[in-house]
Amino acid sequence: MGALLRYGAGFVFDSPLLQVLFCNVLGTLILALIFEASAHIHSHVKRLVSTGFCGGLSTFATFSKDSVLALQAGDYFTFWANAALNFGLCAGVFLLVNIIADSYRQERDALRRRRVKMLFNKHARAKKSDKKGGGK
Repeated sequence: MGALLRYGAGFVFDSPLLQVLFCNVLGTLILALIFEASAHIHSHVKRLVSTGFCGGLSTFATFSKDSVLALQAGDYFTFWANAALNFGLCAGVFLLVNIIADSYRQERDALRRRRVKMLFNKHARAKKSDKKGGGK
């Protein structure tokens, strides 16, 4: 399926470099989401999506070929721009997903702590009113 999506990117982007960049960034996004949700996903599904789908979608080999062709043609700007965009965007996407997931986990944990504190206070107030009222 990932390879089919990569093939379909050829109909959206005229430039092979943009096709590869899009597929690499999308593959990284999916891989980062799988990584962050790994505790909730079966190991077989993780392998299927990360190795199978993302492996078919993203393409380091084509990125390398395009980079070497740019170097051989003396197009140093394209070489460096391609390398910087592929690495920078992919690393940036992975980092951004990690930051968002950490923020979500912190907020979720804070809500859990507040809920426990609220229930504890409610229980303590109920015990206190039982003692004042003679207890049952």
